[in-house]
Amino acid sequence: MRYLPLTFFLLLGCATTSHVDRVSRDQAIAFLQSEGIIHGSAKVESAVWHEDLKKWLITVGYPHQDQKEVLAWWFVDADGKNYSGGTCRH
Repeated sequence: MRYLPLTFFLLLGCATTSHVDRVSRDQAIAFLQSEGIIHGSAKVESAVWHEDLKKWLITVGYPHQDQKEVLAWWFVDADGKNYSGGTCRH
């Protein structure tokens, strides 16, 4: 019985997860559009929140004249104010 408060405290701590305030997926994509990163016929392939980095990882496909798609990986910070990344041909 004397461990009941400790058990409750530990269970409460395990049940709560750390939540980082961040822009939504759509806001992160809109930010890249406003910066000219996503434009024309470019297509968002995926957008995933990376918990360890605290950034959105957004994969964008760009059509290319030789029919091969050029992929780019862009990171958008939690505030939706900064980005980094680039392209990789595949």
